[in-house]
Amino acid sequence: MSPRVSIIVRTKDRAKFLTRAIADITAQTFNNYEVFIVNDGGDPKAVDEVLSSWGTDSRFEVIHLPQNRGMEAASNLGLEKARGEFISIHDDDDTWEPTFLEKTTEALSKHQDWGAVAVRTEIIYETIKDGEIVFEGRQIAWPEIRDINLISLSRQNQAVPISCLYRKSTLDELGGFRADLPVVGDWEYHLRLARYSQIGFLDGAPLAYWHQRPSLQGTTGNSVFAAQSEHTKYDSKIRREYLGNDLSNEQIGRLLANGVEFHFLREQNYQLDHKLNDANDQLRSLNDQIRPLAEQVRALTDLVVAQNERIGALEQQVAQQTQTVSEIKEMLNWLLHKVDHSSVIALGRNALKQLKPKK
Repeated sequence: MSPRVSIIVRTKDRAKFLTRAIADITAQTFNNYEVFIVNDGGDPKAVDEVLSSWGTDSRFEVIHLPQNRGMEAASNLGLEKARGEFISIHDDDDTWEPTFLEKTTEALSKHQDWGAVAVRTEIIYETIKDGEIVFEGRQIAWPEIRDINLISLSRQNQAVPISCLYRKSTLDELGGFRADLPVVGDWEYHLRLARYSQIGFLDGAPLAYWHQRPSLQGTTGNSVFAAQSEHTKYDSKIRREYLGNDLSNEQIGRLLANGVEFHFLREQNYQLDHKLNDANDQLRSLNDQIRPLAEQVRALTDLVVAQNERIGALEQQVAQQTQTVSEIKEMLNWLLHKVDHSSVIALGRNALKQLKPKK
């Protein structure tokens, strides 16, 4: 029985990433798949050691290439061997949610008119320190998109390989990936695919994770950063090709030319959004600093109010006592005027008699 999904893993001298990729694949809730690990000119021993550490799994096959042939040639080599109805290009440094294959195979099975399906993707920023992968941050990739179409693809490739599951029959009919493109081959295929068939999109929580290491070069970097000049060069090459074949390509060339301007404006908007986010972060930081001070001011205000209330109560008590003293003084003065001295003496003698003990 043939597997439903053929997964092609492209790798070269990145044992740490390859180990993570294999763990990611074997963690999928959908397990009716085969895996072709295409070692594109890297050390065969290192790849074999990584795979042997996972034991024996008949679903995995390693293809060692003596020389580097490029990403798209590696993909096509895997395609030649693939038996699955659906194809995934799983680069060794990217990862999925465990339900990625389950949900994407279900979507392509349900929508027979889709030549591929893409999912909401999150960028994971990381680096390498002391030989270990270190997480640095994350953000949603292209949060504004709600579908994948020719217009959006003319501006930029918004469906990276890790986020897509392809229908193999469509790939075969369109001739696979262009091996002459060292980079952006997936974008060029998506442009052809979008003219030929619909590309579905599963919105919602991210199901794919595009790992990026902007600070690293060489084998541990990503091509989008380590080969940025190559991306620019071949992006322009594809646009020139389509523009030169404008009539035979249903004016897609003009669309791509406009896409450059749209992409520039989008980058400007992104930078403005980034500055706005920085300003909001600073504002939140200031609010965090002000909040304890405001709480202290409120506490002091409450204390002053309480003290004022106590002072007011004491003032009332003093006023009442002053009034009582005044009344007593007035009574004493009245008594002194009404009672003569003889009466006072008589009262005193009488009081003494009362106090004198009886014999």
